[in-house]
Amino acid sequence: MSVNTPRHGLKHIWRHPSAVFAALSGARGWSWWPFTLVVLAYSGIQLLYFNQIDFDWYRETHLMTGLADLAPADQRTIAAMMTPNRILLTSILGGLALLCALQGVIALYLHRLTQLDDENIHSFGDWFGLCWWLLLPTLVASIISLVWIVSSGSEIDPAALNPTSLNRLVGLASEHVGYALVESMDLLTLWSLAWLFLAIRSWTRLSRLVTGLITFTPAALLYGLWALLL
Repeated sequence: MSVNTPRHGLKHIWRHPSAVFAALSGARGWSWWPFTLVVLAYSGIQLLYFNQIDFDWYRETHLMTGLADLAPADQRTIAAMMTPNRILLTSILGGLALLCALQGVIALYLHRLTQLDDENIHSFGDWFGLCWWLLLPTLVASIISLVWIVSSGSEIDPAALNPTSLNRLVGLASEHVGYALVESMDLLTLWSLAWLFLAIRSWTRLSRLVTGLITFTPAALLYGLWALLL
């Protein structure tokens, strides 16, 4: 299959990811397309959510619960600072900054580990660009969030912002010791990891075993150690 433009890449990656990754190997500037889609989808869902909810309910139910030990006067001061626009801006800018930083760390990791292939010519920037293509499955989560939010009332659980979390299946309460761990496990991560495996195989001459170790070891270590520390 011939993939000649970023638009072709966005169209065919869902059914023919290896062909798209092969094309990306020699392409320049293509990663702005998935970057833009991911950023717009994330920002749009945040904007929709905070414009739809009853913010007073959200503030009292989800923001103020961790401040119960403070004096009433301090609670009122903090509550007054929690305006809808401020929380929305913090959610969007903070979330995007964290996302970019995470992609940078992943790209650095991939750049270093794929040096095991002496013929690997891809730079940190190449891997950083690839990381945004690997985030395209999050668009599926954005669509689910969109349907969840528009079909709900004004008191929408923040779970709507993370609809593909493993916790949507497990259903742990926020007070549970394992809540943060299970909530952070996104089922779509498996999709992205499968794509990463294919991308490394396409861009390097590393064996399947080495590629698999590079792909899955970080997630296994992260969640394994986290579970042990509970």
